[in-house]
Amino acid sequence: MAELQTAWVAGYRTVAPVSKEDETMLPVFVVLRRMLLTAWIASHSDTETARQLGTDYTQGTLMIGERFLSTL
Repeated sequence: MAELQTAWVAGYRTVAPVSKEDETMLPVFVVLRRMLLTAWIASHSDTETARQLGTDYTQGTLMIGERFLSTL
């Protein structure tokens, strides 16, 4: 994920500035988005998307969250 973030920031900076303070917040937004999508999957378990993502997505969210919390 760090490589994707680095590439995204580099690309974004070709269009507009990104402060270091803003850049340090990106992991927070990634974790928040994963949590929101996990909640959506849980509340829409009858959809094909939720069935396809299933428990693997939730497990991935847990791993990302634990990794994030270990950096605080």
